[in-house]
Amino acid sequence: MINPAYANLTKEIRNVFSEEKMVTLADFLEHDSFKNLSKSISKLKFMPKKEPMHHSFTFCSLADSPLQHPVVLAFIGSIINKKVKRLRLRAFTFVWKDFTLLHDAHLEKPGLDIIFDFGWNQEWGGEVFYVDGTGAYRAVPPTKNTLTIVQRSAKLHRFVKYVNNHAEKHKHYLLIGCLDI
Repeated sequence: MINPAYANLTKEIRNVFSEEKMVTLADFLEHDSFKNLSKSISKLKFMPKKEPMHHSFTFCSLADSPLQHPVVLAFIGSIINKKVKRLRLRAFTFVWKDFTLLHDAHLEKPGLDIIFDFGWNQEWGGEVFYVDGTGAYRAVPPTKNTLTIVQRSAKLHRFVKYVNNHAEKHKHYLLIGCLDI
């Protein structure tokens, strides 16, 4: 399930996360697990959610996914140094003209974000960004089979950049989970 290369790196990953409040793990799932997850995500029934002054995307809640497996939750817990019992997870698709904006009425409370990316061309927009209100920002790499863990403070907020016309009919699939901390 989890790429075995990460088995002996937990301490190093925890140290990076502790310092940076963000860590990205490439090739997170083993090949077959990633392939099966990709197939199951593409078959989901996504519902559109559009509020022009805040967001446009399609989403679906997930009750079952390899990222909710006890082994994965224990691994995430070892990185953040807390026990993780449950991960509220949603699947999202972003296509041309989709986005999310930062808006005072829709700011999330502090927590922990778990983002799994299925791969995307960043020239098409649609990247996940975190901004801290001072102009500093961090991008989540839109690389396939990548897990990113971000500790979101009261000043750090997430948005998804507008997907431009170069995306044509391509879909950016993301799994985004939140843990309250």
